[in-house]
Amino acid sequence: EPWIVFVEGHGERSPFGQANHDLQVWAQQLQAKGFQLHGLNLATAGLVPDNARILVVAGPQVDFLPGEVALIEDYIRRGGNLLWLADPDGVFGLEPLAEQLGVRFEPGVIVDPTAKMFAIDDPTFAIVGDYGLHPVVEGFDVLTIFPRAAAVTVEPQGQWQADSFLFTTERSWSETGVLAGEISFDELADVAGPLSLAVAVTRELDNDVADDGADPKQQRILVVGDGDFLSNAYLGNGGNLDLGMNMVNWLSRDDQLIAVPTKVTLDRSLNLSRTASMVIGFGFLVFLPASLLLSGLAIWLKRRKA
Repeated sequence: EPWIVFVEGHGERSPFGQANHDLQVWAQQLQAKGFQLHGLNLATAGLVPDNARILVVAGPQVDFLPGEVALIEDYIRRGGNLLWLADPDGVFGLEPLAEQLGVRFEPGVIVDPTAKMFAIDDPTFAIVGDYGLHPVVEGFDVLTIFPRAAAVTVEPQGQWQADSFLFTTERSWSETGVLAGEISFDELADVAGPLSLAVAVTRELDNDVADDGADPKQQRILVVGDGDFLSNAYLGNGGNLDLGMNMVNWLSRDDQLIAVPTKVTLDRSLNLSRTASMVIGFGFLVFLPASLLLSGLAIWLKRRKA
């Protein structure tokens, strides 16, 4: 079974945690698809294992040590695939990795007044309905929601190629000021939308780099300016779950599974209004017994006449 390895030791979102910011619900869906999930403390492991199909860096809160960054860079040099879920708080010592990939995080937090149209009062919720032509979002037509996200741009280096595939609305911008009171766009300090929220970085590997030693393959990396969209608190919003599953399917090179909807347990409960519930209840208490009584009386009278 393919391994998905989650870096830990820096306050990252945990695939085994039940807190709102953790990733347990998403992780359970991954396990249902046959993935094995493992945590990895780089400071004590000394190496990212070769059988790690995907390495996940999910929202660190403290700086990586230079030696830990070197282990991630070594994994990338060996052809490993990476999912980097960043947040607007900074890159926490991963600047060398960002430079290697040509990735840049715009300062500030994305603000999107469009959120009010969906009864979301918090303007730091970015609404995405504009998707690029990348395989991760091919045929994707469901809105996704990203709470407190950062814009991501990319200028691929060397053999790397890159595509942006999640875009915010035209009304959005990257707010660099205080997120309190009346928030407005400052053309001198803020970056106007539409903004890129995620980039895919790829390169073709030679036989001596590919870990299977067979035909050349494509190394795949995704960098997203938000981790909340896959958290326990927000995974059920819009198409967040399906997007998260598409990302993993693409990174693991299971392209045929992309756009296959994630099966969830259907809610078969019947939701009725208060009025409808009263009508149905009154029917069972009064009309049904009365109809049975009248039917019985009619049968008795018919038999008596006979």
